[in-house]
Amino acid sequence: MEAFRSKLPGFQGKKFYLLGVISLVSFITALVTGLVLDGIPRWFQDINVLHGLEPVMPIITSAILDFTGYFILFFTWHDREKLLKENKETAFQRGLIRGLVGIPFVVSVVVRAYIGTDYLSLAQPENPVTVLFSKSLLGILTGGGWWLHVIQLMAGSFFLVLGGLTIHSAIQAFGIDYMSLVYMYYPEESEMQDNEIYSIIRHPTYLGIILIAFGGAVFRLSVYSLIFSCIVVIGFYLHVTLVEEKELEERFGEGYKEYRQDVPAFFFHPKNIPVFLGFLKNPVKKQEMEKD
Repeated sequence: MEAFRSKLPGFQGKKFYLLGVISLVSFITALVTGLVLDGIPRWFQDINVLHGLEPVMPIITSAILDFTGYFILFFTWHDREKLLKENKETAFQRGLIRGLVGIPFVVSVVVRAYIGTDYLSLAQPENPVTVLFSKSLLGILTGGGWWLHVIQLMAGSFFLVLGGLTIHSAIQAFGIDYMSLVYMYYPEESEMQDNEIYSIIRHPTYLGIILIAFGGAVFRLSVYSLIFSCIVVIGFYLHVTLVEEKELEERFGEGYKEYRQDVPAFFFHPKNIPVFLGFLKNPVKKQEMEKD
């Protein structure tokens, strides 16, 4: 942690905690923006176009929030050379702030999947389609029942915990430096990771977030929660494919291209479940090298 903090000259001492404040402010901004955008058609019911737009507005809003988050994150990669040329000492710090502003926008979409637009709202929906899309599909198909809600809550909580454990294991295994992309601005400190988890999946941290998002889909099991979770997964896929892995290919060359073809990005084969569970139990386990 000390090595990480030393790379943040503008956030020494107690100022370090301002990074958390930046993330929190960004997260609140994303949530409030979502509430306002969702509410516009509900506040202006007299306008027929807006009344008809109400059911799709939460979907449009989530897509906007997700895109905004990844658009901000894009500049962490895109502006790297520019920031390094301007001031190498503060380049990582400025890049990190972009990440701390962008990621909460993506997280806000995950939160929307768990809470729903009927509860997380400044105005109650008026369009019956909006109400229908907010209800549990399981409840609609079966007629409801308290035990169905219990099953949903338990299943959603399971994936929430599983995703959280995956992210926790990734932090334990790779450290905060690696997770915050220090290697992009300090390539001399970059090293090839040989953790066993990388033999079955390329992005374990993103898997953790996707599991949490999937938990939101199951937790609510509504049309909206399912679509919100899909938006998160699609966003991750586009970001990884179009931005992050391009940098990795430039850094590691043909070796990474071959690795990319052999190992999936997010979803591993069921036969590799023991490896995944082993990662949760022992995050720092190294990959066994093949012997001649």
